[in-house]
Amino acid sequence: MEANIWFYTFSTAAQVMAGLVGLFAVFVVYKIQDFGDTLESVRKQFVNVISHASNNTDDYVSIKYEDALVMDDSTVLNHANKLLALYNDVQKPQKLVIPHLTRENRDLFQTLISTKRYIVHKLVITLVLSLLAIAISLFALIATNYFIGYNHAVLFQNVFYLYFLFCLGYMGVGIYKIAIK
Repeated sequence: MEANIWFYTFSTAAQVMAGLVGLFAVFVVYKIQDFGDTLESVRKQFVNVISHASNNTDDYVSIKYEDALVMDDSTVLNHANKLLALYNDVQKPQKLVIPHLTRENRDLFQTLISTKRYIVHKLVITLVLSLLAIAISLFALIATNYFIGYNHAVLFQNVFYLYFLFCLGYMGVGIYKIAIK
């Protein structure tokens, strides 16, 4: 195998993988923004409910609006679940019904949170796999003399191509799954 072919192959592979990571990241950011407004709207409704619920019942701890506003999504969801259980308790009915505190809104919020986590998880895995492919490409460029000199070039290149195809497949499946969520 000629050294120039080796250099072109692995420098191109690193560039292609970096470009694909960029495209994948753009797609992920677009998808998160796509449902981000809905997520934020439901979150703000629950923050209002949480901060005003202590005025309507003695069974709930008082939380200031500013404190509820900086809570993470999981904490807001936990408080919404507590309040939903409290307001749906038939043994101790509450005087005031809060319109945004519904199972449907809670389920929507929970689905949006899990979708956001899933998308970010896919992005992190894709970044790690891609950075590993780029690092392997750069290692192959640095160790060109070793691989070509000891006739390991074809084996290394074939293994790398399999890994590269795995990364591309993972990105493709990830984009498809994210698109249908």
